[in-house]
Amino acid sequence: MNETETTQRLDSLKEHQEFLQQVLKTARERVLIVSPYISISAIESDNIPTLVRQAVSRGVQVQVFVDSCRNCYTDGTMKDRAMDGIAELVMAGAQVGVVNGISSNCLARDSNLIAAGSFNWLSAVRIRSGECQLKEKTRIHTGESASIRIAQELARIEEVGYGLASQKDSDRIEVTKAGRIMGLLLVLVIPTLIGNDLGNRKAGIVCTVLMLALFAMCYWQKVYQDRNEASIQ
Repeated sequence: MNETETTQRLDSLKEHQEFLQQVLKTARERVLIVSPYISISAIESDNIPTLVRQAVSRGVQVQVFVDSCRNCYTDGTMKDRAMDGIAELVMAGAQVGVVNGISSNCLARDSNLIAAGSFNWLSAVRIRSGECQLKEKTRIHTGESASIRIAQELARIEEVGYGLASQKDSDRIEVTKAGRIMGLLLVLVIPTLIGNDLGNRKAGIVCTVLMLALFAMCYWQKVYQDRNEASIQ
């Protein structure tokens, strides 16, 4: 091994969390995160969107790659926790690629450091000593061997192919998430309160019908816009 090359091992959840934060804080050119699974809870727990935003503001390119199948249900629909996680990273300025089949977990900084092992950087359970937490190991490589490993990882990703999540996709995910919450609030809660205040259940029913009609109009308007965009493309 070259004198400038070193290896180190991460064993605990705390060590992995601190290392991820360190990489995002100290990177000068690029951060590469390859994690087959992605979960909004893990991302928010480690405050990753803020760290990504700060890195991007320094001119650092943050590249994230997740697997397309492992984050979907059997019918091919992407899970909410994955969609929300991708949306957060895209809005923070990261380039998120959805890859057609990856199994490796790695985290790289610039061209001189890479950590590879079994720890899922964007989905591992963040509750220390939790029942679902696995004993995962990661080995860190620095120096010339790290540069070679990073190039090999990027080459494998390019070989299998991927698609990039866009800011437009991110906005749509966020609107969908907020819309579900607001829709339930408006349709179920507010009409009931109005009906109680007026002492008339019919008022609540009328409000519910009007709001459902409004949501239906918004939905079909969105479908119409999507069809127009598709025809233009």
